[in-house]
Order: sequence, then C-alpha cells, then structure tokens
Amino acid sequence: MKILLTFSYLLLMTNLNAQSQHVSGLWDGHLVLNQQRYNIEMNLNVKNNGNLSGFTSVSLPDGRVVEMKIRGQLHMDRSVTVKEFKIVNKDELEDIDWYKRNFQLVFKRDLWQMTLEGYWQEQIPTMVDDKTRIGRIFLKKREVKA
Repeated sequence: MKILLTFSYLLLMTNLNAQSQHVSGLWDGHLVLNQQRYNIEMNLNVKNNGNLSGFTSVSLPDGRVVEMKIRGQLHMDRSVTVKEFKIVNKDELEDIDWYKRNFQLVFKRDLWQMTLEGYWQEQIPTMVDDKTRIGRIFLKKREVKA
C-alpha cells in the first residue's frame, strides 16, 4: 500500500511540474466589465510546488496602465487561483477607484494554443454589494519567438 501511495504522489507531482512549465510565461488577453473590454497582460512564474508569482498590467481607456504584483497557486486539476496584492504604480492612479482583484482560472491546452479563462472579482474593503465589480477574463499564452 505504501508503494502505491508513493507512486501516486510522484505521478501527481510530475503532472504538476509539467503543467507549471506550460503555465509559466507571458499571457495576453482581456477582462470584461459591464460589456467593456480592458486589455490585460499577466506574467506568471510557477515554481515546482505550484506556487506562483508575477504581475498583471491592465490598460485603461485613457491610456494609463494599472500594474499589480500577484501571487497564487496552480492546482492539480488545472485550475489557477491568483490574487493581486500590491498596486505598483499607485501614485499615478490617485484619481480613480481601482481595487485589487482575485482570479479563478482554468488552464486549457490543445495543438494550437494555450489559454487561461475564468472569472475575477474585486477585493473591496467592505461587504460584497451591488457595486462590487465582477467579470470574465480570457488569456492566451504569448508565443515565444526564437
């Protein structure tokens, strides 16, 4: 029984390590809020244990960019949870209400592309109410040109 459990654990860790290689890198896409699309770039660096770090950059309609540091977890079921924890360029954004977000993503891979898709919601300081912004997010892995 111990041998079977050890083998199962090693197989799962190998699967997670293989996924982390595919999920690590630069992702481009958009997030949707009330029928409006915002371009987003997400840079993910996944460690062998599934922990991840990186940043997000969201382009606003006025040309400014919101940059956030992130951390999260790649799970064995190909889901990814990400939390923004620090606004990098807060001084440039004092005139707008911009909150950190949580993301719940699913990693998908086929012959032609890799995608991360899912949902996001704001980390607002008060209870969730009608003003809480939530939406969808769609990302494609940026191709590395040799």
